[in-house]
Amino acid sequence: MRLYKKLFAWLIGLFMVTFQVNYCALAEAPMKTIKNAERDSQFSTDPAMKQNPSNHESVFGEELSEEANYFPFIKVASKIASDKIVGICIKERNIIFLGRPETGVYVYYEEPLKEDEDFSDLNFFREYSELTSLEINRLKLSRDMLENIQKLLPATIRCLIVDSCTIAPEDFELLADIIKKHEQLISIKIKLPGSSADESNAVLQSIAEHSKMKFLGVTLGKISREGCEHLSSVIGHSEETLEELTLGWSSIAAGDDAESDAAHKEIMESVAKTKRLRKLEFSVISISESASAIVFEELGGLTRLIDLKIFFDSLKEHGSVKLFENMELLRDSLQKMRDLETLDISSMHLKGNNMQVLMMAIEAMPKLKILDVSGNELDAKSAETLSKAMQEHYSVTELRANDCSMDDAAFGALCKSLDNSSLVNLFLSGNKIKGEAKALPLKTMQDLVLVDFAKNDMDYEDAMAFVELTKDHLKLHIVNFNGNSGIEAMSNIEKTIKTDQLTAWKLKNKNNVSFFGL
Repeated sequence: MRLYKKLFAWLIGLFMVTFQVNYCALAEAPMKTIKNAERDSQFSTDPAMKQNPSNHESVFGEELSEEANYFPFIKVASKIASDKIVGICIKERNIIFLGRPETGVYVYYEEPLKEDEDFSDLNFFREYSELTSLEINRLKLSRDMLENIQKLLPATIRCLIVDSCTIAPEDFELLADIIKKHEQLISIKIKLPGSSADESNAVLQSIAEHSKMKFLGVTLGKISREGCEHLSSVIGHSEETLEELTLGWSSIAAGDDAESDAAHKEIMESVAKTKRLRKLEFSVISISESASAIVFEELGGLTRLIDLKIFFDSLKEHGSVKLFENMELLRDSLQKMRDLETLDISSMHLKGNNMQVLMMAIEAMPKLKILDVSGNELDAKSAETLSKAMQEHYSVTELRANDCSMDDAAFGALCKSLDNSSLVNLFLSGNKIKGEAKALPLKTMQDLVLVDFAKNDMDYEDAMAFVELTKDHLKLHIVNFNGNSGIEAMSNIEKTIKTDQLTAWKLKNKNNVSFFGL
């Protein structure tokens, strides 16, 4: 089910528009979900998931059959009638049919392609009179396939997703023709990160033919100055309707930095004029110091944002003085986003002094619920600044601080102001935490459900010192110690002895927490 979250997330918004579905009412419909262990002992919680402790049991390695309100889709065993099909997802050798039955609860049916079947030979679309959405994921799209889509895709389509597919350079015009032909599209997501400037331009030019977009996502390789103009155009045409926007590219192929700066400014000015934009994701592999300054400053005009993700990979290569100044610009813009509920600044390799500047913005966000700072450095000063900022509102329910180079001193600083916090999920994988795990003020963190200590430097005694703190906690369900160096180094005999000791301890203390890795 996890494989198709993106499809369902996009379709939710789409169906709300097309069929005027009451999402909140649908979300109350019970459904069974099965969640499997994440690779490398990482527990992943989607921002859309409602915080319900009963839905978090045994996630690391055991199946979960609790009723959940994840999204209003249930899997069915039998095929769905063609006149009820509203969405199709083609992913490698599998096809997902999304249906709208009489009951009002959305369902999906999954089937693999048969051995002798090929996407180009299947008449996917002609028989589905109510088809609203198509996602094509990780396919090699030949000319025949694209021509088939172009010929058969019905006029009812409102959402088109082309994600991580392979397309020959000479066939990008066919993809562009498909996009251009369907003027009724209100949701377009094109993710082709290996595209050249010319290929990207063909896609962006076709998207620019549309107005009144509601959801727009473009993740491309290089884009030209002309492509930037097309992108600015479609955003400008949709300033009254655009709600979610994903922008991503490797670089802007402009003549010089001045041209690139002008392109970024033009795009950001069009974004700032949107009236209904609530979610923005902006990812760039290569961006200059001056262009990033422009983006960070223009972000200050997006005060209505609820969800923001920024990822500029080349920040780690910028000069320290200019980067610090740009972090101040970003901080000032973030402080204006008082409605922000999700902030993701992960994997930008920011040092502690820059993180300290950014963490000052958190105290200006009274509605912030999910904060992801993974892949940046949290030293003692920046960790303490973050802790104090979170104390300002007690609104953050999920903190993701994986791979932040946090040692015991930094973790101790983080724990200083976490007492009585609203945290439900705390992710701390891939750090250097040892004995200070016990510094977490668990007794006063009454809403905490999950703590992830995977891949730290703890030994068994460090872990057990934390386990002792869980005796009387009413909501804590999961503590992950997988991959800790000191625990992994134990012999099989030692592990068996310690496992028996932990089992006895749990029975004695009537403890129902799942301790993974012990």
